[in-house]
Amino acid sequence: IRVGGPRLSSGINAEYGDSFSKFLFFGTMIRFPRYSDQPKPKSGFLGVVNQAAPKNPVKRAHSMAAPGSAASKKQALLHWCQRMTEGKAHVDIRNFSSSWNNGMAFCALFHHFIPDQIPYDTLDPSNREYNFALAFKEGEKAGVTALLDVEDMVEMKNPEWMSVMTYISLIYNHFNGIRVGGPRLPPMPNQN
Repeated sequence: IRVGGPRLSSGINAEYGDSFSKFLFFGTMIRFPRYSDQPKPKSGFLGVVNQAAPKNPVKRAHSMAAPGSAASKKQALLHWCQRMTEGKAHVDIRNFSSSWNNGMAFCALFHHFIPDQIPYDTLDPSNREYNFALAFKEGEKAGVTALLDVEDMVEMKNPEWMSVMTYISLIYNHFNGIRVGGPRLPPMPNQN
């Protein structure tokens, strides 16, 4: 889908220059004009509306995610992580990016389910590489495929949230006996 005038080979719209916002829609880049960059009409209906509009923007209320929506599932998974790691030193889970950047949250999460494999009290938050390696190795031994790479996680200050969330969902599914696309697995022997 192309919006606006002819495109240059660099992807910038020849008619509007770089005054476009870019959005990815099912793998297709869509560019929409940024209305703040467009000249405002001086007369006519829009000119009257612009003059009558309040000078201070109205603050919007934060809406709750609809039950069953992707946003509510993301929040539910985040809340689950918070519950599983509650009381653990050096862990404050607020998101799926920076909260996971030193490996401690991964270790705390796995420690909840496989405490004999993760010596959590001996871990140091500044030893990021060791923490990631331990969590991913022990998680894989427990049956959770290691989707994340230790070196990549160490290089990033804020890991890519979608990758972290995907890995966390594998952990959730594994330890809750859920097989994606299949029947529910029997509970782990140490869970009642």
